[in-house]
Amino acid sequence: MQNYVPKREAALILHGAIKGQDARRELRVLPMNEIMSDTGLDQIHGLLENAFREKKNTNTQAAMRIYESVHRDAQDGVRVYASKFREAERITTDAGLEPYEGEARGSKFLTGARLLASDARNVLVHTQGSWDFDKLRVAMETLWPTKAPAHSVQSGRGDRRDRDRGDRD
Repeated sequence: MQNYVPKREAALILHGAIKGQDARRELRVLPMNEIMSDTGLDQIHGLLENAFREKKNTNTQAAMRIYESVHRDAQDGVRVYASKFREAERITTDAGLEPYEGEARGSKFLTGARLLASDARNVLVHTQGSWDFDKLRVAMETLWPTKAPAHSVQSGRGDRRDRDRGDRD
C-alpha cells in the first residue's frame, strides 16, 4: 500500500477501518496528530498488539488444565488416547512448562487410560512391572490393537455402583 498511499493517509485509512468496539476503545488514547504522522501505522499496530496479545498466564493455566485433565474417553482406542496424551504434553511444553517424566509420566498415562483394574494389571504384567510410557503404550496397543478397552468410570454418577460390584476376575 506504501506505493499508492502516503504513510500518513494509510494510518488514517486503517484508523477509520477499525470497527471493533474494543479496538476503537483502545485507539481513543492515540491523539490524531500521532496517527497522522509517519509512524502512525506503527503506533496503531503497537497499541492494538499490546492490547490484544494473549497473556502468558492464561496460556499457562489453560495448558495445565489440559494436561491435568487428559484421559481416555470410553470410545477412544489406545492410539487415539496416546495421541491425545502426546498433544497435551506438546501444549504443556509450548506453554513453557515441563510435563511429567519417567515413571510419573507412565503412571499418568495409565491412570488417564481409565482401564478396569484387571486390565491395568494385565498391562503391567505385559510390561514386566515397568511404568515406562513407551512400554505401557506398546503393551496397551498389543492387548487392544483395534477396539477400545473396557472403560472404568472413575468419577460421576456410576461410581458407587461400580465400586460395590468390585472387580470380578
